[in-house]
Amino acid sequence: MRKLIILVFSIFIIFSYLAQSQAERVRVYLKQISLGKMEEARKALPDLLADYPDDPAVMMLHGSVLEDINKSILIFERLVKKYPLNEFANDAWWKIIQYYALKGDTSKARQELENMKKNFPNSNYISPASDLVRTAVSLFKSGVKPIQTTKSNEETNQSDTQIKKSQTTQQNQIIEDEEDDKISYGLQVGVYSTMDAAKAEVERFKKLRLRAEIITKKIDKNTMYAVIIGDYATREAAEAAKNIVSPQCGCDPLIFVK
Repeated sequence: MRKLIILVFSIFIIFSYLAQSQAERVRVYLKQISLGKMEEARKALPDLLADYPDDPAVMMLHGSVLEDINKSILIFERLVKKYPLNEFANDAWWKIIQYYALKGDTSKARQELENMKKNFPNSNYISPASDLVRTAVSLFKSGVKPIQTTKSNEETNQSDTQIKKSQTTQQNQIIEDEEDDKISYGLQVGVYSTMDAAKAEVERFKKLRLRAEIITKKIDKNTMYAVIIGDYATREAAEAAKNIVSPQCGCDPLIFVK
C-alpha cells in the first residue's frame, strides 16, 4: 500500500512538473505574439494540440493565433468555463470582455466582467475592462453602431481599439476625406530625448500587449523620439482607444496623424 501511495504521489509530481513546463513554454509563445511574431507559435501549435488538447495554456495559445476572432472567443469561453481559476483564464476573460463590448453586446460584456472579478479580484485587467464596458454602454446608448467583428484576431491584441464615438456631420466628412487619403492615426503617449528611453517605454507597452512604435520628431531643432500606440484607420477609432490606453500609460494620449 505504501509503495502504491509513493507511486501515485510520484506520478502527480511528474505531471505537475510537465504542466508547469508546458505553461512556461506557452508564455514564451504568447510573448512573441504580443510582439507581432506569430510564425513560431503557429508552427508549434499542431504538436501541442496533439499532446495537450485540453491544457489551458495550449487553449490560450490556440485562441491567440487564430485569424478568426469568432472562433477564438469560442476557445476562450471554453477555457474559462473549464478552468475558471487557472492563470490563463484571466487573460481569456479580458479578451472575451473586449469582444462583446466591441460587438455591442454590453449585457454579455458586463456579465463576463463580473465573472472575471469573482475569480480574479486582483486582476490587472479589472480597471481597463470596467472602463471599456462603461464606455461601450454609454456609446451604444447614444446610438453609435457596434463594431462588426472581423477575422483579424491580431487586431484585438491591440486592446480593443475599435469602439467608436459619435461625431458631428462636419467631423464625419473630414474623417471620410482623410480615409480616402489613407491617413492612419496613433496615440502619442510620450516624447523622449533619447532613443534608449523611448525603446524602454515601447518594451513596457508591448508587455501590456499594446502595439507600440517610435517616431522621430524635430522639436525646436532638437531630435526627439515619440512613442506611438496603435494604428487606427479613423480619428474616431483613435479617440475611442484613448479610454483604454490612458489608464495603462497613466497619461492623456494625444492623437498622432501618421
